[in-house]
Amino acid sequence: MIKFLRHQSRQNHEKHNEASAQILSPLNMVRLSSKSPLKSTPMLLIHTTPLDHIYLYQSIRDADLSWNFDLWFLDLPGHGDSPSMPKTASLKTICDAIRLTLEKHGVDDYVVYGHGFGGMIAQCLVATDSHCIAGIFSNTAADARYRKQMAWNIRDKMPITVRSVMDQYRGKLDDKSLRARFTLGLAAYFPEVNHEKAKQIMDAAQSIGTEAYTIIGHRIIPHFDMRDKLLVVKKPCLVVVGENDIIPKENGLLILNALSDGRLLEFDKYGHFPMLENANDYWGKIKKWLESIM
Repeated sequence: MIKFLRHQSRQNHEKHNEASAQILSPLNMVRLSSKSPLKSTPMLLIHTTPLDHIYLYQSIRDADLSWNFDLWFLDLPGHGDSPSMPKTASLKTICDAIRLTLEKHGVDDYVVYGHGFGGMIAQCLVATDSHCIAGIFSNTAADARYRKQMAWNIRDKMPITVRSVMDQYRGKLDDKSLRARFTLGLAAYFPEVNHEKAKQIMDAAQSIGTEAYTIIGHRIIPHFDMRDKLLVVKKPCLVVVGENDIIPKENGLLILNALSDGRLLEFDKYGHFPMLENANDYWGKIKKWLESIM
């Protein structure tokens, strides 16, 4: 006997997609414990894509600073040692996975720090998670328009020979092509093009999230804009911008304008990775702001 299947309604189809996009396993999270007996609210640090938490962790370790609260370093889905990112993932998917992970580790209220794409996730957590009491958005943007500016800035900084090599990988989504293209482009994220530093950052990562990077680029960033939700949030936030960042600082100012309790921290000399160019200066100023609000 032939059994005919009833066509799924659009509502049921959307529920199925949402369920399939869930990440049921906690993400990888590494703790750097404070030695202070009087600990304050911990800080969650979220890296950019397609890297993992290692560069932020190493930068904090390199800074000669004493923290009076725990630091938690997260690997986003599909990055580092975290479970993979579903192809139908959304911003909510990622934030739900982060909430699940924090609950597993017994983290209640927290301050979130996000760099690059991690700064977009941080904006979402500030806007949607009641446990997130403050946010730091470093070298990030308010919406997808920055990508075109960034792409042209990278090309302008590169010699013609490197541009032609990068063009060979354009549009290719395999692991090898994405890794090669990103390693070449990453060199332009510093005030002076630095291929050696770019290779060091890529090599330091335990796992490069190339597949997740594609999902983020095609599904999440094109629709990203949290400013309407940030407008009604009354939480202290710090927006970090750089004069020499590959992402023009105007992008950070768009976020600042959407905050009722926002402050700007500007670095004149650094690029997209200020925490690697001068760890003490960068984290020292962020720590000073944190101490002023906690």
